[in-house]
Amino acid sequence: MPNIIQISKLNSLKLTNKFLISSFLLVSLFISLVQLSGGIRVFSQNLPNEIGLSVPFVTKNGSKLETKNTGNSWLFDGELGESDLIRYGWKNKNIDIACKTTPKIGCGYVKVFLNDDSKVENVIAENGGNPLPISKISPKLTPGLNRIMLVFIDETNDAGKAKTKVNFSFNYKTVRDQPQISVLEPSEGSLFMEDSLKIAPVKFRIELANFSLESQNTNSPQKGMLKVYLNAIKGKPLAIIKSSREIAPGRELVEFTSKDFDPEIVIPDSKTTKLYFSLTKGDGELMDNNASREVITNYGKTLQDIGIPEVLITEPKIDRKDLQVDGDRKFLLEIKNFSILESQSEGENVQKTGYLQVFIDDLPVKTVWGKPEFTLNEIQYGDTALGKKTVRVQLVNKDFTRLSPEASNSLDIIYKPKSVESGKVSGQAIQVENSNWRLIIVGIIVLTIIIGISILIFKG
Repeated sequence: MPNIIQISKLNSLKLTNKFLISSFLLVSLFISLVQLSGGIRVFSQNLPNEIGLSVPFVTKNGSKLETKNTGNSWLFDGELGESDLIRYGWKNKNIDIACKTTPKIGCGYVKVFLNDDSKVENVIAENGGNPLPISKISPKLTPGLNRIMLVFIDETNDAGKAKTKVNFSFNYKTVRDQPQISVLEPSEGSLFMEDSLKIAPVKFRIELANFSLESQNTNSPQKGMLKVYLNAIKGKPLAIIKSSREIAPGRELVEFTSKDFDPEIVIPDSKTTKLYFSLTKGDGELMDNNASREVITNYGKTLQDIGIPEVLITEPKIDRKDLQVDGDRKFLLEIKNFSILESQSEGENVQKTGYLQVFIDDLPVKTVWGKPEFTLNEIQYGDTALGKKTVRVQLVNKDFTRLSPEASNSLDIIYKPKSVESGKVSGQAIQVENSNWRLIIVGIIVLTIIIGISILIFKG
């Protein structure tokens, strides 16, 4: 019959075996899950890196995201698509693609290899400074996991002598992000009137994501045109826009004005006119991406009470007899259908919201004034000359563009600064002060003469 010690050893051995079996199963399960998930693998190599080349960030959908580092290998734990960017950093060298054709000491470029630099056929791109667009290397990528090697080529232009090599791994997504369109300006309820548009055309600012405009058809799925339609996406467009500019990776800004409207299209008066903005392919075929903005159109001047912003100087009165105004005289304003901001504000224009500005003789004294009243002293008007002045106030948008129609009012005054009155007093004070100094100097001279005479008499 086994004793207690033998039983204890037997139980301990069974527990150990169970632990080992469990550990083995867990490790096997983990390896299987990693293999099945197709997750990012870390490629660890002992690579030379003379210039400290690194791949710390990527730009995905316009957002800057961090990568993970393991020695001279970096990986991004997500997917990158056609419009995304790879961002690298380095030190002590100038990286410029021009250094390939014009080699010089301290300057070079980056050669991009698929997987590694073991074969010349693996070269998929050559790049200068930041960034490296995925679109530049995408023809050689495959869906899923990809590894590229970035090699710095110095003035020798010999990849075999490269002293800097780093790896970067990521999952490549072949599905393109859908184009998006956002109307930044004009704001809802903007007013379109023929007379005011001649002075200050309405400005349009449209932001595009994953799409850009082109004047010549390249058959690219992410390039085309922007068409503007009146009240419905059909018939002849109000305008066709074919140019945009990049403001960030994957983002484009389209800018035009109401002057670009087709003059042959009659725009009816309405408080609920709809403008539609539609993207098209390069050949003009409409896509499913569009946006709209509701505005007020009053070209024929048939609409009444449409809430046009106005500003009026109510004090001093325009028909007053005494035109003289000093620095303490209060100017009172009446502002209609407009909210003035107290300080400069960031962001897009907001309908009927912006700044009050004050001008003297068409020179800006205050470009942002937050109250419907002021004195010339309050706005720090510093002229000391007596004479006729024109005070003008106006309302502007948040980006300091004029309203449409323009909202301003002016008043002629005879400015009487305090220096006109105080000048005499100041002059008298200066004259008195100068007289006092003269008396002191004369006294010192007389005293010196008396002392000199006394000394001579004493010695005699």
